[in-house]
Amino acid sequence: MKHFSAQTGGRFTYVDDVMNLQELALAFNAIFTECDNFVISGCRVSGQNISSGYVYLNKEIRYFQGASGVSSWPRYLYESNSLENVAYASGTDKVGRTVYGCTLGSSVPTSLDPITGAVPTYIKFTAAGALQMKDALFGKYALILDPASGNQLVKGTVQFQNAVNIAGILSLNNTFKLTSGESVCQMSWDGEKMTIQSRVGTGVIYKFVIDNAGGYKLYSGSTLLCTIGNDGISTAKSIASTAGLIGGNIITAESAIYNNGTSGDRGALNINMVGYNGSTINYRDTYIGNGKGAAIISIIGSTSKVDIAGVMTLASADVNGFIIKSAYAKTSPSMLKAISFRDVNDESVASIGFISSDSKLFSINNVLANVEITGTNFVNIGPAIKENGQLLSSKYVLVSNNNEAMALKANLSVVYTRTQADARYGKITGGLSQFITGANTAAVLRTQIGAMSNNDVTSLCPTLNNLLADMATTEAKKAAIRKNIGAAAASDSYEPIIADTGWKYISGTVGLYVRQIGKVVCIQGQVATVHSGTVFTLPNGIDAPRYTVSFCFDPRGVFGAWSAKIAGGSKQCTVVNCGGECDRTIPFSLTYMT
Repeated sequence: MKHFSAQTGGRFTYVDDVMNLQELALAFNAIFTECDNFVISGCRVSGQNISSGYVYLNKEIRYFQGASGVSSWPRYLYESNSLENVAYASGTDKVGRTVYGCTLGSSVPTSLDPITGAVPTYIKFTAAGALQMKDALFGKYALILDPASGNQLVKGTVQFQNAVNIAGILSLNNTFKLTSGESVCQMSWDGEKMTIQSRVGTGVIYKFVIDNAGGYKLYSGSTLLCTIGNDGISTAKSIASTAGLIGGNIITAESAIYNNGTSGDRGALNINMVGYNGSTINYRDTYIGNGKGAAIISIIGSTSKVDIAGVMTLASADVNGFIIKSAYAKTSPSMLKAISFRDVNDESVASIGFISSDSKLFSINNVLANVEITGTNFVNIGPAIKENGQLLSSKYVLVSNNNEAMALKANLSVVYTRTQADARYGKITGGLSQFITGANTAAVLRTQIGAMSNNDVTSLCPTLNNLLADMATTEAKKAAIRKNIGAAAASDSYEPIIADTGWKYISGTVGLYVRQIGKVVCIQGQVATVHSGTVFTLPNGIDAPRYTVSFCFDPRGVFGAWSAKIAGGSKQCTVVNCGGECDRTIPFSLTYMT
């Protein structure tokens, strides 16, 4: 480190002298390199005011001029860096200083600082103040009696060789541990649950956990044994007991479950009558098995469906041993209750009962094959029989009706023979030719059916082969036909359709377009001026000018402006004169005829 020294005789001051002073200031900064941003001196909060003072902010010592009228907290003192220009001997102003300042605000800017190239760092001020030097510097390397913030963080391990007396509350943010050889007992808190665990020697670790989100939990090693919470007691292991009382009325003893709550014969054992999931009532299913993992009785709560996987025997002495009860009264239009036969895929194959919802029809339905009804001597079906919805009495002739009809049949002596009928009546297959016996009968027949003769058709209707020539017999009729179909006469003059390319983008330009309508070409848009060479090339489909055309850009009104041309028979636009106007984007408009 160099110290400044001056003797009599008029010593000159050099840049090295200034650099030495700056190195001294930087040495002060180096003292705080490992520290957080903090207040060195001053900057005290009093009501809505913050006094002036010095702060250490982003590895620089800075001066804060203070603030007043602070209406809300917190406030953020963030770095605000800039450059200052000074006069140089060359006669120009250049950067001479880097100013490391600070600004107080309600938030920290997210834009990058122009000097550091990063988001500004800050010191947070509350109504109680900000981080002070004794906490940020001295409290980082030593224990102090009176931290400004009221507490101090010690990152290393602290060992005490004698008794420790605590007059206040012992606050632990991690684990409290007691050891004796290899045996350990410890208590810890992670912000959500407290854990007390114990291990003797190298044995099993037993844990008791108070979980604010899950209740009381007991562990053996990593295995959860039991949980006691708001929903009751749950256990991952079996509970051994010779008997148990559940809900105040239900007794479990050996292999029996029964209601012991009331005397008399009205006690009940309800299974899945109510299913709760928090505050919601849900359906529940019930299964009764055979002891080997297979369900014999399955009751589906959401559909009220009962499946029995086995033979069901009804040993009731009542004549109504098996009753199917409808949800409707017999006065209802529908009963809707039936027995359904289904295959292993739960597809219906047959049914018997009241199936239709709009009638009281009792049905027997088999979708696989036929239905057979067999009696010992006979099957009595009455009062009537239908076939495909039609009464047999209305479909087939009764014996009595047949006898009555046969008595009324016609005799051969009173009917025509076939030869007689053929001579008297017309045949459908014969068409109308069988009624034409001469020229007059043909004309009478056409009149009766409203038909036209061949002469009528050829004289009154045009034919395709004539192509309207049979109607265009006079010039007046020809003109009328042209008017009806929107055609022009052969002698009328007409103008051909002019070709139009539409606007096309000229490749390689900043925004220049060209369009050709007939023999007229128009170029419009913007173009980038170049010093020399080719400016752009016209795209395919655009004709070149017959003679040379040019464009001039003269923003200053002086001789020698930027100009370009398209030579006759060429599609390339080339620079004629630059005039100092190159490397600019200018408007461009040029029209020529091919």
